[in-house]
Amino acid sequence: MAAQTRSIAWTDRQWVGMETGGVAGPLVVPSVADLRSAFVEVASLGERTRLGYTFNSERTKWRFDPSRLADLAQSVITERDADELDPTASESEVFAAIDELLEAGTLAGTTALRYVRSGSLLMYQHDHSIGDAQALLNLTSVLTHVATTGQLPKWVSEELHPQPVRTAFANTFGPGRRSLTKLVAQRLTHPPVRPVSKTEVGPLTEWAPKLSSVTTLFSRQSWQQVKTWRQAHAPEASMASIYAVMMRRALVKAEFALTADTKILYDCRRHLPRGVHLRGNFVVGFSQELADDPAIAGDQIAETASSGRVLMTLATSAAKNLLRSPAPRVSSVAADPEMEVAFVFAPRSREIEVLPWQRPDLHAFGALSTTSGPTEITLSMMILAGRLAATWSFHSNVVPESRIREATRLMEEDPLGLLGQ
Repeated sequence: MAAQTRSIAWTDRQWVGMETGGVAGPLVVPSVADLRSAFVEVASLGERTRLGYTFNSERTKWRFDPSRLADLAQSVITERDADELDPTASESEVFAAIDELLEAGTLAGTTALRYVRSGSLLMYQHDHSIGDAQALLNLTSVLTHVATTGQLPKWVSEELHPQPVRTAFANTFGPGRRSLTKLVAQRLTHPPVRPVSKTEVGPLTEWAPKLSSVTTLFSRQSWQQVKTWRQAHAPEASMASIYAVMMRRALVKAEFALTADTKILYDCRRHLPRGVHLRGNFVVGFSQELADDPAIAGDQIAETASSGRVLMTLATSAAKNLLRSPAPRVSSVAADPEMEVAFVFAPRSREIEVLPWQRPDLHAFGALSTTSGPTEITLSMMILAGRLAATWSFHSNVVPESRIREATRLMEEDPLGLLGQ
């Protein structure tokens, strides 16, 4: 079969150049040879997985060459020379190894993804245009699953929907459902206003990206304390809304000045009819001013998720990206900027749960994402084997790591103090 070229979908194009990475471990990681064989098998499915996609030289189109998948596997799946983690390594030692691997290297040229085997750790690094978090977790899991068992999971045979955005709009704003006209009128009357940050005023200093991460697992006791508080004080609030409020309070206690808005990541798949499948991106960051009360914040998040506003934001943001010129590269930052906060509370992921974990007592996962600028701090959280996995993404030449670690300590060790108990 000859090499193919296709346009990057309009919903994916705005993510070109942004990278997302993850590290899982300790795992019984398949050999590099087995991972490469699995890569060729899974990548040969083309659009069904996108695993074999690369960019053209202008990074405006996807290229897929079935005849060169074995060569591609050699370059995108590599092994990193590193000391093997001791089977009894402490949690802090595992987290330090994960953060070190997350921060090592970046994608280059026409490469859209890569995997690195490092002892009992496995890292993936993808250009965000390949897909959102759900797609990336699925890809990593299927690669490991095939390398371990030789069997393809059922999801790779799903029929993909050609027009998911159109279908989501019809399913959300069709007859007898929410009014699209009313929502458009509200948006035109009250367009979203981006708050002015101290980043944009005052004396500026030169800046270059230095993306860093802090990864941890909260204890089961900490998680249970928050669940018990929720039952007693805010039974209608989601755990996501509670932790979003806790995050802001912890950052303020760690002496960060924050902008009023919090960027919440919403998955628009909830707007699709059951049985509709897609690859690529279908999530969007939606900035909103959350109440400091977890119950009220929970109502705000739930109302926003179901209102159709985030679906409209997804479509308008992608459409605007087709018309506007690329934003100028940020090269300076204020000496004492306000921080913009982004929060991700991912649903429980079966794809991560079924990885070949090496230790029943420790399932660690770190996720590092390109921030929207030097002053954005992103907290990604996910339940994993009954514990809360958390990773902060930030630029360590703007954001002091010691204060991020203090915010982490407060959230894990003193959740009730943050919740006012």
